[in-house]
Amino acid sequence: MLALVGCECVISAPSTLTLCLKVTWGVGPEAEPIGILAGIVPTTNPTSTTIFKCLLSIKTRNTIVFSPHPRAKDCTIEAARICRDAAVEAGAPQDCIAWIEEPSVPLCQCLMSHPSVSCILATGGPGMVKAAYSSGKPALGVGPGNTPVVVHESADPRAVAWLTLLSKHFDNGVVCASEQAIICDASLYDEIKMWYSRYGAYILSEEEKAKVTAVLFREREGHFSMNPAVVGMDAHRILGLAGIETDSEYKVLIAECSSLDQATETWAHEKLFPCLALYKSPSFKHSCEVAQSLLAQGGLGHTACLHIADDPVPIFREVTAQFSRDCPANRVLVNSPASQGALGDLWNFRLTPSLTLGCGSGGGNSVSENVSPKHLMNVKTMAIRRENTQWWMVPPKQYMGEGCTERALQILLKNRSRVFVVTDKVLFGLGFIDKIRGPIDQHRCALDVFHDCEPDPNLTCVHRCVAQMREFKPDCVIAVGGGSAMDLMKLARLMYERPGQPFTSLAARFMDIRKRSFVFPDLLNPSCCMSICIPTTSGTGSELSPFSVVTDDTVVPHKKYPLASYMLTPQAAIIDPLMAASMPKGLANATNFDAITHATEAYVSLTGSEFVRSYAGVAFAGLMHRFLPPTDPALKVECDPHEAASLAGAAFSNGSLGVCHSIAHKMGAQYHVPHGPANALYLPSVIEYNARMKTGKGGLMPRVPVHRASDEYAELLRYAYGTHPMDEAVTHTEDTTEGQVAELAGCVRTARENAGLPDKLSGFKGVPPPEEREEGWQKRVAHEAFDDQCTGANPIYPTMADLEAIIRDNE
Repeated sequence: MLALVGCECVISAPSTLTLCLKVTWGVGPEAEPIGILAGIVPTTNPTSTTIFKCLLSIKTRNTIVFSPHPRAKDCTIEAARICRDAAVEAGAPQDCIAWIEEPSVPLCQCLMSHPSVSCILATGGPGMVKAAYSSGKPALGVGPGNTPVVVHESADPRAVAWLTLLSKHFDNGVVCASEQAIICDASLYDEIKMWYSRYGAYILSEEEKAKVTAVLFREREGHFSMNPAVVGMDAHRILGLAGIETDSEYKVLIAECSSLDQATETWAHEKLFPCLALYKSPSFKHSCEVAQSLLAQGGLGHTACLHIADDPVPIFREVTAQFSRDCPANRVLVNSPASQGALGDLWNFRLTPSLTLGCGSGGGNSVSENVSPKHLMNVKTMAIRRENTQWWMVPPKQYMGEGCTERALQILLKNRSRVFVVTDKVLFGLGFIDKIRGPIDQHRCALDVFHDCEPDPNLTCVHRCVAQMREFKPDCVIAVGGGSAMDLMKLARLMYERPGQPFTSLAARFMDIRKRSFVFPDLLNPSCCMSICIPTTSGTGSELSPFSVVTDDTVVPHKKYPLASYMLTPQAAIIDPLMAASMPKGLANATNFDAITHATEAYVSLTGSEFVRSYAGVAFAGLMHRFLPPTDPALKVECDPHEAASLAGAAFSNGSLGVCHSIAHKMGAQYHVPHGPANALYLPSVIEYNARMKTGKGGLMPRVPVHRASDEYAELLRYAYGTHPMDEAVTHTEDTTEGQVAELAGCVRTARENAGLPDKLSGFKGVPPPEEREEGWQKRVAHEAFDDQCTGANPIYPTMADLEAIIRDNE
């Protein structure tokens, strides 16, 4: 009930009832009423607005208190009383709908700011809506309308005249969405005037226009405003007030206009009378500009109309799409009367039925759509922790074993005619192309070779490769070499198949590789050239991965980016140990440590799975036994290092990496430190860092509800000695998890020493001594490493200070 005490209002309402939507446990939302609503009702729609707001509040089980406009209080109160009585009869609480009996501005302001009011439904002039938004309460208000109607040259002028008069004559133009100005193509102008006259419109002469304008508008301090005494008055009475005598009654008054300046052309304003402005336009482009201007001057975000022939369909779609893009309105109606079309449902199925039309930020409103029950509920959602779906994605075709290259290519090159090989100068000079030429010649394929691949390929190198591919037009691309050749091939193939892809978008960051803000183009289409990777080094895992690490050499300093998409995954991988048999021992040790780091970081990754850990564990064992003797040779996990490196590649491709790789990537750009040895340098420190549980920030992945990296490192320790972690025969481990983590870090340091790799940054050739390095370089590299794509899956989410400490500890 509502009691009035002076200029204060005391509101007490029945307790609101929880409105529960039909839900399944833990899935659906639970909606609750907002509480008590303040309903501000204008003089232009005193009954329909009241009834609509009553329906909104009753549907959502809210209580509503109306503040009628003083000039229309009787009909507003009567409409509210009828709704209240019907609701009570149907079982609603007695005072679910209430009102102020003697409304005034102070009482309206008191109602809007009352502590018991939860939300304001404001319909009225700009001043009232602004007051609602300024009350300190949540408000749903609507902005003014100044609906322009653009008549395309293909439109039917007869239909346009009928529909616009149907709309403007309804309620004598007081609907906020009603048409205000007709902007007609010059080719239809005379015909549409004829139809307007035939259907009951009165087209004013210039002299009559001036007389009617004096009745419709008031001027105050150089500004025009509508005469409230005339709002909603029928056309015949307006003509009488203007001193214009006519023999018959008319539906709508039309004034021809050319100016858009509201200071001089009052008919460019919103007109809540049965009156329309009519503009002649030389082109559709000009019509759109006029519409934009009218909206900008008094109807931003509200409604705009377009009338156009719906055939031919392509032109219809093109023109309507352009009009929608260019017009700053949130309701764009096509071939519809504006008053009825904007209200939704009857003339279209896209707009929610409503008498309260939000205009968005352009009109100073909080909503840009038709206000409906959903806006008057607090929706409570119970969200139960759910793990992301895991996945395992590798090339569909994989061939392995000594000497498998020739047989694999015989199968893969069937139905191929033009083969393009990407490799580097060293491998080309050593005759590695001859090792794959047999199947190429057997299938009579044309062959072209790009042998200028550089270590750590850059964009300049990629573009050279793409240019050669476009000239050759291959249907199969083969990368022969290490990670650089394979990375180059992946990106070059993408740019060859899909020209014009912006590198900045390809390099965009992501949290889940499957959910990119930028979607990589489809390269799985059979029309695309096949991609095959044949690694000649054991370490990168690029032959099975969706990654391509490329340096952007167009910026200073150069930046290295790990591009990622399963569209980059090769369609076939040939893992032949004989292709890597001639690797120099130093290079083999360096690349093997890259693979060891892949396996280690994938094993503890926050996005890992049992598939990932199975591959990573076997790979770790197969690689570490090169540098550490197993405790019991009988229990050794047998795995060729070349194949183990590929297993590690599959593991990190599906489980991601961590901050060791983040730092290594940036050290490669900073001091050109080789990638594998850089990983070997920082991996022991990263293991010790990730085992921290008391001080480190936990990683944020639902699949890992507790810190488990320490336990997983303890499992890897067993693999480090070449055995399966379930084998109890291992006796080299400490009793505690902390001790086992420390021992694992020690094993990695021992393996690094046995591999002959530096244990300090200063041990790398080409790295300047500490005193000659730029000041603050550690902080900058730490900042870049923090922003690296690999950091997000690390078991401990690092601070930049943490990363800087790891870098400093290994100088």
